Amino acid sequence: MEKQTTMELSKRKALNRPIRIETHSKEEFIFEHYWGYNQLNKNTLIEYGVEHPRWEIFPVTYHELNADIASLYGAEFVPYLTAQPESALLAKGSAVTVRKPNFFKV
Repeated sequence: MEKQTTMELSKRKALNRPIRIETHSKEEFIFEHYWGYNQLNKNTLIEYGVEHPRWEIFPVTYHELNADIASLYGAEFVPYLTAQPESALLAKGSAVTVRKPNFFKV
């Protein structure tokens, strides 16, 4: 029988509404960037614009991940995804527009 994958996050009970992301915070670094990059193949990089309003976050007081990390992501990710995390983030997101990519030969 396969292991069921679950993730649980609990918001701070005293503040049940989202708050603004602070400038120069780790939350801003994760959520507020507007360009994406990926390697399409060994010769081609892609760059694409990402547009969305500035998001807000909910402070997280509890987090738990139960998953078979090796089967989901590969054995090389087990040490990283089973270690105690630095943080757990929960954002009030929005619709996102991903623009047509630019292709670059490398």
